[in-house]
Amino acid sequence: MAKILNHLICWQVSLHSRFENAVTANDLIRLGIRLAETTAAALPNATKHVYLDIDATDDPTHGQQELALFDGHCGTRCYLPLLAFITEDDGAQHLMGALLCSAAGRSVKGVMRMVRKAVRILRPRFPSIQITVRGDCGFGYGKLINWCQCQKVDYLLAVQSTKPMRAKALWAEMEVAVWHRYQKHGYCVYDECMHQAGSWKQRYLEVQSG
Repeated sequence: MAKILNHLICWQVSLHSRFENAVTANDLIRLGIRLAETTAAALPNATKHVYLDIDATDDPTHGQQELALFDGHCGTRCYLPLLAFITEDDGAQHLMGALLCSAAGRSVKGVMRMVRKAVRILRPRFPSIQITVRGDCGFGYGKLINWCQCQKVDYLLAVQSTKPMRAKALWAEMEVAVWHRYQKHGYCVYDECMHQAGSWKQRYLEVQSG
């Protein structure tokens, strides 16, 4: 009986389970910080500007995975890990951080912590570096925009369209509608205006397309 028990304890599945449960939240935080520091250390010494790209990706699950939920956009049960990449001006990308998230809507939980940590790691190594945060409309929200403004961090963030924004873009939409009669494909109009949402501390330049 003892031999059978020892054999079961040494199964690969059992070993993986024990290793997984032995890792604490603090261990994961230290591991994530080490990954970010390694990425920053690998950048060229002459680096003057980088993009900090924030995005989520779907990680489909199978079976009864813990906290795996159905995501309507992806059309499957999955996780939606949050990823942060450092993109150099020549297009080279390096993974700087990852945060496992449940597919419970397009949550911005963890975004601010990830961006703050990345900036705090990059600036001591490159005191004069210029950082530009980029993200789609899932990340263009007031708290992140206000923080970037206060910390002198550039940003290119898409925001959810609102009624006041659509009103300002009306003329561009009308121009597209007129030109569409003559040029069916490939026509787009860009416009810029100053806009301030309720959660923004000040007015910011907004680029719209129609």
